[in-house]
Amino acid sequence: MIKVKKNGQEIDYHDEFYSIAHDGEHWIRLTDGCFRSCWNCYTPKEVKVYDLPEIQANKVRFLDQNFIYAHPNPLKLIESLPKKLNNKVIRYMFYSGLDFTLFNQELLNAMKKARVGRFNNEGNYINGLSIAWDRSINEKEKISKAIDMMIEAGYSRRGIQVRMLCNGKVGYFECMDKLAFF
Repeated sequence: MIKVKKNGQEIDYHDEFYSIAHDGEHWIRLTDGCFRSCWNCYTPKEVKVYDLPEIQANKVRFLDQNFIYAHPNPLKLIESLPKKLNNKVIRYMFYSGLDFTLFNQELLNAMKKARVGRFNNEGNYINGLSIAWDRSINEKEKISKAIDMMIEAGYSRRGIQVRMLCNGKVGYFECMDKLAFF
């Protein structure tokens, strides 16, 4: 745990390895660190990488804030994910929205093949990814391209979840323009 200052406040930030299996799910932190320094986030810039533990459940949630940036070889890690546990498929998700600006087709294809998707509120697997669009409407071409790449990889358009923080650094009317974009 480290002390982090943001917006005039100091908090305890948990940047340590995490691996807990409970109630049929395994929650894991593989990396920490992000280059963005977003107004709403306490994630430090310092990158830390942890080894993939033995998978202990068929539903795995990764707790990383910017995995694609922080991991030195995200493609290799995704390709190394176990496919089955106790003769049942393993499904994975990234709890925080992925940084769509760092997508490439090869990585998305590997994620789809490894059954990286998302879980809904009932814990059911959804054939899509969660992505974070907390910044400006100026990224609309990038997010459109990212969605096209996800669909090309085999994800369902209806399964793609776009998360947006509203009324922070991006004002109300720009947020409404972002919503209208879809």
